[in-house]
Amino acid sequence: MNGVPSRMPAPHSSCGINYARRWILKPKRLLLFLGSIYIIASLANLSIQKKLFLSSPLPSSHLDHEIIVQPPRKEGFTAMSDAGAVPTNRRTTISIPNNTAQHNNIKTSVRSKAHWCFWRPHMGRPMNILRNEFGYNNEVNPEAGEEWDIIFGGYQNCGSRRNSRNFDWKMETGLNKYLNEQGWDKLQPHQVWFPCMGCAHSYCNKKELCLLIKKIDPTYCFSLPGDRDRLLKAMEVDSQEGFDDGGSRTRQFWVVKEDYADKHLHVGHGVRFIKSTTELPNEQDQSSGAYLVQPLVRHKTAGAGEFHRRRHELRMYVSVTSTTPLRAYAYSVVGKFANAQIDDANPLAPCSVDTHGVLQRKLGCHDNPKYSAYRSFDIFSENIGLTESEKELFLARTNQLVGKVLMHAQPKIQNHTVNEGITRSGAACFSFLRVDFAVTDTLEPYFYEINEFPFANEHGFLGIPVQENAYRELFRMMGLDRPPLIASERSNYEMANLGNWTPLVIDDVPHKFL
Repeated sequence: MNGVPSRMPAPHSSCGINYARRWILKPKRLLLFLGSIYIIASLANLSIQKKLFLSSPLPSSHLDHEIIVQPPRKEGFTAMSDAGAVPTNRRTTISIPNNTAQHNNIKTSVRSKAHWCFWRPHMGRPMNILRNEFGYNNEVNPEAGEEWDIIFGGYQNCGSRRNSRNFDWKMETGLNKYLNEQGWDKLQPHQVWFPCMGCAHSYCNKKELCLLIKKIDPTYCFSLPGDRDRLLKAMEVDSQEGFDDGGSRTRQFWVVKEDYADKHLHVGHGVRFIKSTTELPNEQDQSSGAYLVQPLVRHKTAGAGEFHRRRHELRMYVSVTSTTPLRAYAYSVVGKFANAQIDDANPLAPCSVDTHGVLQRKLGCHDNPKYSAYRSFDIFSENIGLTESEKELFLARTNQLVGKVLMHAQPKIQNHTVNEGITRSGAACFSFLRVDFAVTDTLEPYFYEINEFPFANEHGFLGIPVQENAYRELFRMMGLDRPPLIASERSNYEMANLGNWTPLVIDDVPHKFL
């Protein structure tokens, strides 16, 4: 055309056919052409599969089903060889919500709408912090269909409360019933529920804590009636009287504890100290499965002086900010002492073996704040003569043991219906726990219990310097003072805003302390 010969012959000419035949027979051109078709088809198929997966419901059975999440590991964290093993039952791998829809649907403004499931002992101080410092002062009623950002106070307080002691532990009434019927997977990504669930049927009751720690240390406890024969043998061997180098009796005494998921025994209730097998619960009582027995461990005490042979109790707050994947942190250690020193003439005297202030007062023990008041771990360590290296070793062992307990409990915690739904929805939950424990004469941590709802209005050193700051820094670490984050962004944000919280487990990977 216009005197310029055409480079492509007419499509129906024999010359055009020969050109096409030569193009197809070129190997490189043919491979490039076929590869392009394969890539386009694969991308289309992947898009369809992703939509089907994200829209498919979780399997109906929670008893034989595990959710496995494999997030990337973070620097400074390493897996534990004996903790958190997942049973080889039926499993489903799900991803933490992280897609365009999450970004588009999540609230972009600072949150302020709160519903308080009020019971002052469980929430007085943290509720005031959330109201006065974090702006959650717009009180709403979710049962009336009102939008909410956070529900705080504890599930047992979210039922139809007819009086101050009418707890809804089984989540069958009131707001609990409403949320169950709505479906926990229908929550919105900006919403926050307190607490994460499953603790009461796991490490937050003494019997289950016993079973969990036995996986780590078989000598920690004896669960009745299953361990009865082993216990009787141990009590027979350790019943012989003896004396240490300082002339003190070394006979082993024992602690009997009664607890299970629906009993909720705390503040020293359900605990008694015994010397012999004749004081064990009878076989009929043992058959209830509510009893466990532990050795009364020897505490680390000062070599001489007023803190010599004086038992103690340590406390440490622990937070959980995600169950799938697991993220957990520890906050500070404080300690106090029994009001009386151990007396060989009466080695199980309540004032020397029990450190619960309420029970000590009921028993008529003379309360001396010099011993019974909480103090920092540094001062406590000075009282019992710990060196700096011993302090570091003990704290590392304590943090590692907490991480192992949480990891062993993880399959049951993940499978709780509420936690599973929250994970699916992209919403958030968090727990604020307290570990009560001691340091043994071999510098090992010995756990007494993990409290699901620690008293929230502590006074003295445990109150404002520790508990109040722990709540405040937890809320800030979670980003409750800013527009909400989608699930996949929360881990990095928490690690960048730790305050004084110490990571224990981050995205299912335990921190390596030792």
